[in-house]
Amino acid sequence: MQFKIFTTLLINRGNIVHKETLYECLDHISDTALRVAITKIKQRLGINIINIRAKGYMIEKV
Repeated sequence: MQFKIFTTLLINRGNIVHKETLYECLDHISDTALRVAITKIKQRLGINIINIRAKGYMIEKV
């Protein structure tokens, strides 16, 4: 699940990935489940995933 979210964000690096798109990667769709998965990815990989309020998430282009 976290791998799917991370790869989706990585493929779309520099663009906002809407929450609805990321929900497709989850087993149980909820805002809390998505936030927990994003937090775990951040902690494990030490990367900065930006929350775009009311839209989604993104990884900045380097």
